[in-house]
Amino acid sequence: MLTENANSYFSAQAVRDFSESLRRLGEPTSFQQTSQQERGGMTYRGYIIHFAGASLQLSVRAMPDGKIEQYQIYAGE
Repeated sequence: MLTENANSYFSAQAVRDFSESLRRLGEPTSFQQTSQQERGGMTYRGYIIHFAGASLQLSVRAMPDGKIEQYQIYAGE
């Protein structure tokens, strides 16, 4: 599902770090797509993820073949 570039970023350690950080938030209460646009040959999709005590933004950029090139999670609404 990931491009070679994205796959190299998501090492076992990076996945563990994401997992540990996100697990503390508990189960999401909602997950909603907020935007989509084409740019630079990729499809950008923005999401907001709500948890009981926090909200996170998710940005996903996918190549024309559907493989994910960028997957970024950050705080804020």
